[in-house]
Amino acid sequence: MLFRNRLSSEHRRQRSPRSWRYRIAGLAAAALALSLVQANVGNAAGDRGAAEVVPRAAADVVRVAEFLAECPYTHRAPDDPIVFPGLPGASHMHSFFGNDTTNGNSNLESLEKGRTSCSPDTDLSSYWVPTLYDGDREVEPTGTTFYYLGEGVRDDIIRQIKPFPRGLRIVAGNAKATAPQE
Repeated sequence: MLFRNRLSSEHRRQRSPRSWRYRIAGLAAAALALSLVQANVGNAAGDRGAAEVVPRAAADVVRVAEFLAECPYTHRAPDDPIVFPGLPGASHMHSFFGNDTTNGNSNLESLEKGRTSCSPDTDLSSYWVPTLYDGDREVEPTGTTFYYLGEGVRDDIIRQIKPFPRGLRIVAGNAKATAPQE
């Protein structure tokens, strides 16, 4: 996936009805997390009666979906601009979503000139997955939602959030896997 970060402050304030559901779920998760932290308050000071909040283990952190992008399918091609940059046709078949200009020669500059199928329409990122087949027939995806798991809406986490760097590239999974992956 190639990412192009171009969210205006005005867009960040606008939310689709679906994103409000995730925001409400995130707030509920944060409230649950807060109640769990408060339940862990113990008397660490002995007889003095002072209470100390016991930090929660990382495994207990409630993760929520943040920055949702719904991106309809745009095209398919045997390209992978991250694994095989500048080599159109060198990859197995991929189904592409988001930026409609994505091909084996894509780079940050070409993506910035492209159009998107995503909502929000400021997301010029390109997303792709290996094409699914039913026998010999390629299956056209009917819908996708891309999101990033965050740590919720705690103020200490929000203060640490930084935008993705321009031109960020992420590869997930193992193309040579022969069994399910985590």
